[in-house]
Amino acid sequence: MLTDGKPMYEHAIATLALIEALVEMNDLSLAPIIEDALQLIIRAQNTEHKPEQLGGPINADSKYSGGWRYDPNSTDSDISITCWQILALKGALSAGFSIPDWSLPKAADYLRSLYDEDYHTFGYTSPAGESCARAGMGTLGLQLSGYPDDPLIKPALRYMQDNAPTWEFEDPGDGYSFYYWYYGSRAMLLAGGEYWRIWKNWTCRLLVDHQNSDGSWTGAQKEEEMEIYTTALGALMLELCCGHLPVYMHEKVRIPIMPGLVKVNFKEGLAQETTKNVELILDASNSMWGQIKGESKISIAKEVLKQIIVGLPEDLNVGLRLYGHRYKVEDERACQDTELTIPIGPLQKDQLIQTIEKITPRGKTPLVYSILQSPQDFIDLKGGTVVLISDGIESCEGDIESIASKLKESGIELTVNIIGFGIKEEEARKQLETIAESTGGIYLDAKDSQELLSSIQQTLKIEYDLIDEKGKVKASGYVGGEAVSILEGEYILQLKLEPTFLETKVIVSPAKTSVFLLKKEEGKWTIKKQD
Repeated sequence: MLTDGKPMYEHAIATLALIEALVEMNDLSLAPIIEDALQLIIRAQNTEHKPEQLGGPINADSKYSGGWRYDPNSTDSDISITCWQILALKGALSAGFSIPDWSLPKAADYLRSLYDEDYHTFGYTSPAGESCARAGMGTLGLQLSGYPDDPLIKPALRYMQDNAPTWEFEDPGDGYSFYYWYYGSRAMLLAGGEYWRIWKNWTCRLLVDHQNSDGSWTGAQKEEEMEIYTTALGALMLELCCGHLPVYMHEKVRIPIMPGLVKVNFKEGLAQETTKNVELILDASNSMWGQIKGESKISIAKEVLKQIIVGLPEDLNVGLRLYGHRYKVEDERACQDTELTIPIGPLQKDQLIQTIEKITPRGKTPLVYSILQSPQDFIDLKGGTVVLISDGIESCEGDIESIASKLKESGIELTVNIIGFGIKEEEARKQLETIAESTGGIYLDAKDSQELLSSIQQTLKIEYDLIDEKGKVKASGYVGGEAVSILEGEYILQLKLEPTFLETKVIVSPAKTSVFLLKKEEGKWTIKKQD
């Protein structure tokens, strides 16, 4: 099991390790970290619930529906990645965390779609080929998803019995013997009776007899020269022989953590009425000629902005400011080269698109100076949102720390959301993060056209925070988005509306979902708990 470049492997295994640590050490400080990790697993699952920014939604009739793949935004699935996510989710349930009731059943449906009727095992991405390891994966995955009596399980168990562990070989299979024994041991233990008794006597003896003098195990075939991996799996198998069960094989462990869920919805028809005044600020400095995957950043930005503009609601007020587009780097005017090319007003899609198409990057990056010009663009408005897209660092000695105070002095309520596009330098990223945070905005990284599109869409949504009694943000989400998981307690629900924030008290109960409705009454926004 090589995990290079396959982050959902590491993510699931690390999540599982954190859950085990919480249970063993009684360390509740790990719970918020685990909650965040679980939310990524749930959001990354290929279902109709998957958010757009991760490539969703995925139709239920897709061959990949219900599974996971290497990256959170992958839209295909495979059995190996999927089963690790199942282990993490089942471990979370055993420790008292909440997960959506649809997640594990949909994962089980994906596993069933991989079953091979001829061999009584499971395929990798389709029902094809023999594999002992995949027989164990599919069986354990179904068992842990809540289907211990699924009719596919017994034939797969018999398949593993007919192809018992052989030292240094997965036969038949692709050469992952330790991976086979790991999954097979757990599946046999859950099957119980003679399945486990025979398997335990054989496999545990096999491991003890072939353990090296230093305590390690040496792998072969695809697992050759992977001693950390083979030794870890060997130890995890022997723990079963000694009667120690991993957290995901318990129905319930002793930590009574039952976080609740909070969800904020729009009243029907109001989804587009929240962000009225938006100014797009685009970096058109010389560095935007840099390339990503053979295409210039400015070309990518133009195409993405045009897609965004076409999809904007008609009642939105939108303006466009550019910087670095008129004067070359050596021109003395380059550090004040910022221009409101389209004033903020009723949406003019054709005018915006035509202006964007004509942009030619030329000069420096007067980023701070450009942001500080934005209050005058909103002078006749109560406030609004700035969405700045930049690929680099301030190059005109602008004082980043002065931005928040000067914006406040203007008397205009502005939130500055920043998208760092194709940024490689850590210093540049930190600069942009600092600017966004100082104004109550968000910073997002975008490495390619799809991420840029998702990031811009995300900045136009309404974010909310759940804040504890110490003023610390404990969870965040978006109005109309997925419910967020949070430990029981009393919080302030704070919505980042324009021109000010909207707040209400929230009492989170274990294992319950609190739903709030954002609506407008007599021209005023209100947030109330939905019965």
